[in-house]
Amino acid sequence: TLEANSRWTIDIVNENDLVDLLPLLRAWSTLHGGRLAVMNDLYVDENYRGQDIADLFIAEYARRGREHSALCLTWHTSVDNKRAQAVYERNGGVKSTRWLDYSKPR
Repeated sequence: TLEANSRWTIDIVNENDLVDLLPLLRAWSTLHGGRLAVMNDLYVDENYRGQDIADLFIAEYARRGREHSALCLTWHTSVDNKRAQAVYERNGGVKSTRWLDYSKPR
């Protein structure tokens, strides 16, 4: 079952056993000209993979983003994580061909 709380996280619970808890961040994008919903840290425990749980997360996050007037749901994944990329593409995710991500260590 999906259990939503007011902190923009989604808990997935199986018979009172927490399968995962993920934050959904809200951001403003000058590139998009509006609000974004940012899905961070999508991870499903190995014991629960292959059960479409990631699909439930993505659908619920997209719904919440729409509910809060986000223009889109956005996220990042490793370039070598082909399994995750297949899940994202199956759920309507589109790879960016325009942007590269950078980060600066502390």
